[in-house]
Amino acid sequence: MVKNNTLRWLLYGLGAAISFGLAWVPFNITPLIFVSFFLLLLLEQEMRLQKIHTGIFVSIIVISNLCLNLFTTYWIWNASPGGGVFAWIFDTFLMTIPWWIFYGINKKQQRANYWFFIALWIGVELLHTRWQFAYPWLTLGNVFAAWPQIIQWYEYTGVFGGSLWVLLVSVAALKIYNFKKEFGSIPTKKIFNQLFIYILAPLFLSFYILNGHHNNNATADKSRKAEITIVQPNFDPYEKFESIAPYQQMQQILNLTASKLNPTTHIALIPETAITEDIDERNFNQNNSVNLLDTFINNHAGLSILSGASTFKFYFDKNEVTPTARFYQDNIYYDYYNTAVFKNSQSNWQVYHKSKLVPGVENMPYVNVFSFLKKFVINLGGTSGGLGKDKEPSNFTDVNKVQYAPVICYESVFGEYVTDYVKKGANVICIITNDAWWGNTAGYRQHFEYAKLRAIENRRYVARSANTGISGFIDDEGNTIQKTKWNEATAINGAVKVNYEITFYTKYGDCIAYMAAIYLLFNLPALLVRRKK
Repeated sequence: MVKNNTLRWLLYGLGAAISFGLAWVPFNITPLIFVSFFLLLLLEQEMRLQKIHTGIFVSIIVISNLCLNLFTTYWIWNASPGGGVFAWIFDTFLMTIPWWIFYGINKKQQRANYWFFIALWIGVELLHTRWQFAYPWLTLGNVFAAWPQIIQWYEYTGVFGGSLWVLLVSVAALKIYNFKKEFGSIPTKKIFNQLFIYILAPLFLSFYILNGHHNNNATADKSRKAEITIVQPNFDPYEKFESIAPYQQMQQILNLTASKLNPTTHIALIPETAITEDIDERNFNQNNSVNLLDTFINNHAGLSILSGASTFKFYFDKNEVTPTARFYQDNIYYDYYNTAVFKNSQSNWQVYHKSKLVPGVENMPYVNVFSFLKKFVINLGGTSGGLGKDKEPSNFTDVNKVQYAPVICYESVFGEYVTDYVKKGANVICIITNDAWWGNTAGYRQHFEYAKLRAIENRRYVARSANTGISGFIDDEGNTIQKTKWNEATAINGAVKVNYEITFYTKYGDCIAYMAAIYLLFNLPALLVRRKK
């Protein structure tokens, strides 16, 4: 009997992993995310009521979490097998923690406190956006990125609202399942209340917000636009730093730009690390690619250029040396950066250094403690290694006083971080990225879809330039207006609305996650004491 139960529980775990993977991009069978967590909650309940040892329960959860990580982010392997294995194991461990704590505290209880579990899960997701191992790729709320019409309320909650939605619906489904199992039927009123509150109400709210947004757009002054040319040069990221001359690359990029440029274009958007010659920030004019850009700007009055680059800065004063600085010679140090650079005919070159660095690629988390992890560093070429960073985001302003948020690659996965650009006045979100490290897989598709979440949360249009694709325009409702194909050298042109609205989420950020953390702070000690008694 126990053997049969164990097989059934394993099937619950594997079924949850398959449902989880199919809910994500590129399959987009998003409602299966509710099935996934229902199965895991059912697994926890059955094993807890049968007083199964915590170790056996955790083992099944680990198998399930490892499978769903492999299913959803298998593409990391293409960048680095060792780095991929570490990422999957580490994320599996982190996703197991809420189940482990919840089961351990409640295993002697007939009735579990599911609010505690919800707070635990969201609390761990919040941690995964804040510490040096930050990797919020599989935050539950991200799963709805392909369905922007049903999550317009993210302008109030951000992605943690989506995580809360998944967990509430799954818990409600489990309670309905238990009621039917115990009494043989479910009162119609109970079904209706559960479905309306947890499933239908968010959908109705989303369409209500969407309708109001449409009405506001219809009556608003639409004369304020910014015209953007997006360039997708399509260089192999593993070869462009060595096999193709930087000057030649820049010429190809500018030829693509000129093919779509017109006299009314405000800004040309060029992808991450497009300038492959390392730039000394003390003297931009020593760089041949920069000189090409300068000439191009001077020949197109009113045009601004926002490009990715690799830059460095020397420190000749010991008091200025940062923790990420590298030794050069004779007490001289320097920082190396993944940088966004910006210029127009009315300004000098401006820089913003990427702040949210990719763990194991652009920085080594807690390097003093985990120095042994250096062998797992994922080699993405170019700016890999310990990089310097800015302490906070900054915007660029064109000649028409429009402000652009220079979001570099991985930063676009951090919802609250992007709000900092908007709070500082950004009217348009510009994402520059590479997205070629993983090949033609689900990785770059997921990354593009996540940009829709930033558009909804802040009610800002998004212009996205990716080296190999997908590049494109996304409106402030999360709809794709225009996009390129994968693996083609091209440029596109489009006009985006210049927005000034500040949403609730922009102003207050991840308040749902903070409330979950506060709940844990006040309730975890009491639950531990009760379990001990």
